[in-house]
Amino acid sequence: MAAIAAVLMSLVSVLPPPTAAAAAAPGCPAGTSPFDDAAGSFAQSDIACIYRLGITKGTSRSTYSPRDTVTRRQMAAFLARLWRASGNTCPTEVIPFVDVPPNSPVRADVACIYGLHVTKGTSPSTYDPNGPVTREQMGAFLARLWEATGIPCPVGGSQFTDVSPTSFAARSITCLRNLGIATGTGHGRYSPHLPVTREQMAAFLARFWRKRGFVPGPTVVPIRPHLAPPGNLPTTPGASFFFEGVWSPRGPLIDGYHGVYTTLVRPSPTQPAIYVLEAWIDPMLTNVELFPGSQRPGGRWAQPNFVPPERCQNLIFAGNGGFKMTQSRGGYYSEGREAVPLRDGAASFVIFADHRVDIVQWGRDIAGADLPAIASVRQNLELLVDNGAVVHDIDSHVSSRDAGNYAQPIWWGWLVANSTWTWRSGWGVTKDGAIIYVGGPGLKVHDLANRLVDAGAVRAMEGDINPYWITGNFYSTDTDGTCRGEKGLPQPLDAGGFRRPGSRYLSPDSSDFIAVFADHSRWVP
Repeated sequence: MAAIAAVLMSLVSVLPPPTAAAAAAPGCPAGTSPFDDAAGSFAQSDIACIYRLGITKGTSRSTYSPRDTVTRRQMAAFLARLWRASGNTCPTEVIPFVDVPPNSPVRADVACIYGLHVTKGTSPSTYDPNGPVTREQMGAFLARLWEATGIPCPVGGSQFTDVSPTSFAARSITCLRNLGIATGTGHGRYSPHLPVTREQMAAFLARFWRKRGFVPGPTVVPIRPHLAPPGNLPTTPGASFFFEGVWSPRGPLIDGYHGVYTTLVRPSPTQPAIYVLEAWIDPMLTNVELFPGSQRPGGRWAQPNFVPPERCQNLIFAGNGGFKMTQSRGGYYSEGREAVPLRDGAASFVIFADHRVDIVQWGRDIAGADLPAIASVRQNLELLVDNGAVVHDIDSHVSSRDAGNYAQPIWWGWLVANSTWTWRSGWGVTKDGAIIYVGGPGLKVHDLANRLVDAGAVRAMEGDINPYWITGNFYSTDTDGTCRGEKGLPQPLDAGGFRRPGSRYLSPDSSDFIAVFADHSRWVP
C-alpha cells in the first residue's frame, strides 16, 4: 500500500497547477465545458477540448468525473469519436465479441476500433467492455490509432524505467513518449499497471489531437443512442377524440430523450366509448425488469415482489405479467434458475443480461443454450403475433367460458362474466426493438393482436386477462421523495378504468409484473 501511495503522490507532483480560467488547448475548438467538477483539474482545458470536439459528453450534464477510472467501453467510445472528429469514416466490421451485443450503445465504436486494428479484444470472443483500462493498455490503444492514420510511430530512444522491454505495449509507450503524448508520472517512470483516470485520458486525447494536426470542425456533442419516437397510430373508424392514437411522452427526459410514450385507442367500432391503454418503451433509454409475485411464480427471490421506495425515482411504468403458472402453458426463469420449466413453442418475454428485450417463440428464436446471456424469461401461451401479422389460427382456438380446453394448441384464457368481450393485455416487440404494451377492456383476442400489430409489433404475446389482474400504471416522485402512482386508465371501472389502484406494485403483490426504469447510467460518457 505504501508503494502504491508513493506512486499516486508522484502522479500528483508532476501535474501542472490549474489555471483560474483554463484557456482552450492549442488546436482545440474555443469554448469551455459544462462540467463543474473539471474546475481545478490539471486537465481542465483538455476536458473542454474533447467536449467541444464531441469526444465526451460527461457522466451527466454537469459532471465529467475526472478521477474515475476509464473502462474499456469508454475507451472504445473515446477513440472512435476521436477518429470521426478528424473527418475519418469508421469501418463497419463484424466483431467477434459476444459481450458486445448488437444493441449495445458502444457496438459501433468497438467495431470501429476493431476494424482499425486498435483492439483485438481480451480473447478471440470477448472485449470485456466494463473492465478497467491500465496505462499500459492505453498506450497500446493510442499508438495503434496513431498508426491507423498512416503515420508510423517514432520509435527508439530512452525508455521509461518501469516499462519492461518484454511488455506487449513497450513499443507503443515509447511511441507516445517520443510524440509527447505521454510524459510519464515522474522520475523516469510511466506506472504502466495503474488505471487511467478520465482526466488523464482527456490529456492524452487532447495531446493526440494537437500533435496529429487535425483541424477541428464545428463542435459536435455526442448523442445518446435511442430509437426514433413512434408515429401516430391508425384509429378505429367512427367518432374519436383528438388524442386517440397520438403518442405523448411520459416520465423524465433521459439524456434529452423520452423512453416511454403512451396513447389511448378504441379497440373496436362496436364499442365506441371504450379505450385501451398503449405504451411504447425504448429499451435503449430504459431498464426493463421482471419482478416476481408472491404467488406467480412464488418462491424466494433476490428481486422483491414490489418496487422498493429507493428505486421509485427512476420508475416510469409497470404493467402486469402473465397467467397463473398452472394455466400459462409456460415457464419462468430468473436469477439463474427456472422456477417453472421453460417450454419450447411458448411465447416468451425475454430480458437479456445486457438489457436487451425481445419477445420470441422459445426453442425457435431463442433456446436453453442462450440462458447464460439472459436475465429473465416469462412465458405465456403461444405467440399472438408473428412475422408482423396476427397468427393465422388465432380465432380457431378461442375458448368460451364453458369450452376452455388446456389440451388445445392455443388457448387464450378463462373469461369472467362474458365469453366474448373481456379485459386483456399483451406485450409486443417492434422490428427496431421497441416494446409495446396494450391493456384494457372490450378486447377480443383478435382485437388485442390487431392493436399490437398497428403499434408496430412483429411478435407479441398475451398477458394476463380479466379486470382484477390488468394494470398499466405510471409513476413519479414528489419533491419530498414520495412515490406516486397513476392509473393508465384512471376512470371508474364501470367506465372502462383499471380496477387496481395507481399505487399497485409499490407494495407486495401476488402476481409478477414488468417494470420500466429510466436508465441514466448506461450511456457511455
